[in-house]
Amino acid sequence: MEEKEREEQSIGKELAKAKNVIDKFLYNCSHSMRGPLKSITGLVTILKNQPADTIQLPQHLELIQKTVNKMETILSELEQFLANSRKELVIESVSMNEVLDTILEDHKKEAEDKNIRLSKNVVQTVPFYTDQERLVMVFSQLILNALVFNDSSKEDRYVDIFVRVNSNGCHIKVLDNGIGISADIQKNIFQLFYRGSQQSQGAGIGLYIVNEVLRKMSGSITVNSEEGCGSSFFVWIPNLKA
Repeated sequence: MEEKEREEQSIGKELAKAKNVIDKFLYNCSHSMRGPLKSITGLVTILKNQPADTIQLPQHLELIQKTVNKMETILSELEQFLANSRKELVIESVSMNEVLDTILEDHKKEAEDKNIRLSKNVVQTVPFYTDQERLVMVFSQLILNALVFNDSSKEDRYVDIFVRVNSNGCHIKVLDNGIGISADIQKNIFQLFYRGSQQSQGAGIGLYIVNEVLRKMSGSITVNSEEGCGSSFFVWIPNLKA
């Protein structure tokens, strides 16, 4: 009986913790959305009040588009956070090449707009079983993170993804030559709502989502980075039917 009570108390604490995180997350997302909405409202007001012959329409539309993109990033993070919190693992056979091809295509335009080269190098000779939806979350967030924190002062900008699959699991490395992460804040980057740079576009939860998703997949993530030189993220995901 005592063991059952301890188990129930433990479950209760976990549920309370999860509810607290979700409440904080929803509040933070709501707060993060207000800034972009105010920006759009301000730009629309300018367009309405300026004489037609003086309106710089392309510039204003570009600013509105950038603001909308920021809101889409926040909403996407919200969807991924809730999906990971509520859904059970769905294990299936995954082709890493096919998954990455789809994700890279999704990010192709943004990479081209920023003059960033995307590449992949995948070696998979054995079946790999994992939760594909969560795998997509991991890749998408890491690639998006690399695109956001690119170094515009460099002519040759790149994001390279390396994948090696064996019977035990999958090793992933996402390498970029962006702005990098200073040593004193690297320990914070997987924390909820942490923003390490003014270039951040979302609610400060992208890498937190990656870490939480990997925890559910029994995986792990580490980072090696130098400010001004770029970052390398190393991911391990076990083969769940190995």
